[in-house]
Amino acid sequence: MEIKAAKRSLKLGRFQKLQRDINKLKKSTKNAGLTPTALMDALISIIDKYPLNIVEDEDINPVVTIKQFEEIKPEIIISESFVK
Repeated sequence: MEIKAAKRSLKLGRFQKLQRDINKLKKSTKNAGLTPTALMDALISIIDKYPLNIVEDEDINPVVTIKQFEEIKPEIIISESFVK
C-alpha cells in the first residue's frame, strides 16, 4: 500500500526529494549485493519519511512530462498578426 502511494506521489510530482532519495538508493546498491529483503526495508524506510496519505489526490493535477506532451499537443494554433 505504501509503495503504491509513493508511486502515485512520484507520478504527480508531489515530493521531489523522494525521487532523489530512491535514485540514490538505487545507485548505491547496484554493486552492494543486498538481498531483496534488505533492499525492500531500505526502500520502505525512505518512503516512511514522507506523508504520502495525508493529502487527497483528487485535488492535485499531474505534472505534464515531455512524453505526455505529444499526446496533448494542440492541433490548432490561433495567432494574431498586426500589420502597419
